[in-house]
Amino acid sequence: MRALNLWRVGSGDFLAMAADPEWPEFPSAQLVAALVTAAERSAPGRAVRMLSWTAGVAASARRSVRIAVEELAAGPSGDLTLRLTVAQRDSARGPRRLHGSAVVMLVPRNAKSEADAPSAAGGVRASRAAGCGLALLAVEEIRAAGIVPGGLPALLADEQPETPLDPTTRRALLAYLGAATTMPPGCTAYPAESVQARSVGVLASTIAFVGEGGGAIGRVGPRGPAGPTHGHAVTEIRTPSGRPILQTSQAVRH
Repeated sequence: MRALNLWRVGSGDFLAMAADPEWPEFPSAQLVAALVTAAERSAPGRAVRMLSWTAGVAASARRSVRIAVEELAAGPSGDLTLRLTVAQRDSARGPRRLHGSAVVMLVPRNAKSEADAPSAAGGVRASRAAGCGLALLAVEEIRAAGIVPGGLPALLADEQPETPLDPTTRRALLAYLGAATTMPPGCTAYPAESVQARSVGVLASTIAFVGEGGGAIGRVGPRGPAGPTHGHAVTEIRTPSGRPILQTSQAVRH
């Protein structure tokens, strides 16, 4: 839960701290969780449906990062698109340096749309378009590998009813789980200020199932021509019935 160490400052901005200041850098997965939380706190009554994150140079875990929120567009049905930027000072009085940005789409919490209908294809459609193969990782394997905190999948699957989560915290932790497990083998996050060509579309697609019966996460590895390619690793979080809860993506280079 320390991954959500976030508080509001100034006129709509937020500060976030890493869970452990001794880490060499601020984990990207924790930043994604903080972005989801900041977006929903900035727009009461709305829920994050999609978040696209492009990381810059890694921020230090020893100092807080500042998350600035900017409204890009508001739809007639209540949809809202925000841009969130992450910056950090190199010293107490130094200038802030950009460490990444995200575009977030929020929808009214009671919104019903065709996207809520079950879909057998889900995110697999994107993985086929990218020419990738799918390999499933069980929750137990994720725990054993230490990719995410051991109790997180059970917490999100309501296997620990004594620890109820509010909707924003649940979505933030789902985003954390997706960001922590999505990065395909051989891929790394590329800086936001990179000037290299960003070809290719989706390099990876993941479906995480949470709810009754536990969960499983599908990871997709990229295939394609040799040499560096760029795109977004996409994670779709769905209920066991196929209803989408949240989609996140990270800019990656292979």
